[in-house]
Amino acid sequence: MYRTSDIARKTGIHPNTVRFYERLGLISPVARSTNGYRVFDDRHLVQVKVLRCIYLDEWPGEAIRKASLKIVEALKVWDLETARRHAQSYQATIAAEAEKALLAIEILSQWAANSELISETDWVPNGALTSPSTFTSRRTTGETLLESFYPLKMLNSEELPASKDIPNPSDVLNRREAAALIGVTPEALRNWERNDLIQVPRQGRHQTRFYRPREIQRLQVIYLLRQARFSMSAIHRCFTLLDAGHPEEALNALKHPHAEALWTGDRWLAVLEMFAAKADEIDDLLRSIGC
Repeated sequence: MYRTSDIARKTGIHPNTVRFYERLGLISPVARSTNGYRVFDDRHLVQVKVLRCIYLDEWPGEAIRKASLKIVEALKVWDLETARRHAQSYQATIAAEAEKALLAIEILSQWAANSELISETDWVPNGALTSPSTFTSRRTTGETLLESFYPLKMLNSEELPASKDIPNPSDVLNRREAAALIGVTPEALRNWERNDLIQVPRQGRHQTRFYRPREIQRLQVIYLLRQARFSMSAIHRCFTLLDAGHPEEALNALKHPHAEALWTGDRWLAVLEMFAAKADEIDDLLRSIGC
């Protein structure tokens, strides 16, 4: 049996944080002694250790947070088999987010080098850029994301390859498919379009939106910047200036109050690496208790 101070000492947190976890319902109900003190057991200790691996200083994004909460819910009812299964899914979710970030950084690097767009087969998710265990080594060449913007000349409409007026349906995605590929909801794509972050072409009598590789590339970059906590207005200013051929001003448009911590692609990858390491700790912990 453990007191609140025991749990706090063993997990390296303040006793008030332990009480906070209890108040939020993130751990199993805690018994009380006859004199009213909290009495924790080994299960509570495991639950708090897992919470310490999940709730870090950085926000990991909605997809990662949702995946982590499944572990928490399984542990609250002490379903160890389900918890371990969710822990493995959690690891896979983090690796998938890292792959998206790497792809967006690769696109930005190509834009920065004023090279051709990636080939129209490279954006398909079946060909993974990297395996989950090796994403830590896939960075831009020592440069941060914002450093790669300078000097940057974004490809404008005149420089893009010519496309068919009515593309082959097999070569494009609809909004639902594009959203699934990027890892957001269709409403998120609508919101980005409403905020003028992207102009989506249409076709047919009903003016149905379609997404080609060039639109997918832009969506990947928007997703990366949003995950790195840039505001819609900052991204809009950046893209407006880039599209107008003013890369120097575009760089300044991405200035952020917490720039030192949040405004680089490498920083976002570092956050993902941190969560990946903690996800491994969760998996090891669950294995150690015979899960």
